[in-house]
Amino acid sequence: MTKGKKPYKSWIKDGVQGGPSSMEVLIDWLAHKPNYIKWKQDYSLNRVPKKELIEEIIDKLRQAGIYHRLAKDIASKISTILNNYRTIRKWREINLNNGNSKTIQQEVLKRFPYWNLLNPVFEDFDTRV
Repeated sequence: MTKGKKPYKSWIKDGVQGGPSSMEVLIDWLAHKPNYIKWKQDYSLNRVPKKELIEEIIDKLRQAGIYHRLAKDIASKISTILNNYRTIRKWREINLNNGNSKTIQQEVLKRFPYWNLLNPVFEDFDTRV
């Protein structure tokens, strides 16, 4: 008997008994600047292997009652978040010079709802993975 592909579980709708979703746990982890600094330190002597950082995130997910996220899914989601951040940051920089800043900010939040939490952490770093 072959294993079928597991059904997709939404990152934003998988909270257990009113608890945080996988995305909320992940965003909270990334929004803590020391965590993001550790994630970015690929070549430093004090580098923490990404595998250990992902295990830390998995532990936080389990504390929230979420047991279905795999390490590869977490790494992929972080990559997607960073790519989406870079895209919206570039779009914002281009459009801030050409439009109403309030309208631009509304569009930023529509396109990347985690902007207000992650920009203060990511803005000082090169977000390439």
